[in-house]
Amino acid sequence: WKCFFAADAIQFVKTPLFVLQTRFDSWQMAHIFKGDGEVDAYQQEGTILEATLASVIASRSQALFLEACRVHGLSITADWDRVRINGTAAHTAFFQWFNGSVSMGRNWIDCKEVGCNQDCY
Repeated sequence: WKCFFAADAIQFVKTPLFVLQTRFDSWQMAHIFKGDGEVDAYQQEGTILEATLASVIASRSQALFLEACRVHGLSITADWDRVRINGTAAHTAFFQWFNGSVSMGRNWIDCKEVGCNQDCY
């Protein structure tokens, strides 16, 4: 059952991999953390998530786009175009990585606090 979770499965991935991840998932905020009243716990989850993805960050064949907006399903919504880290949209980062126009192992890692990215809407 653990292979279902990316943090456990990633160690077995041998092909180049682009991880598109939100640090603060809006579904979790609404259903697990019960809103803004638990921002500290939500913040801690973001810190744990980044630590869990340390192997991706250190990898030469994998890349990470870890943004700090409150979204869910980033790759299947219009957020794919709107969410940016230092001016780079998620889809642009992916295509740069996929086409080799950035060095392998390149990571886009956003700020670490809830609400810190001014490009979030």
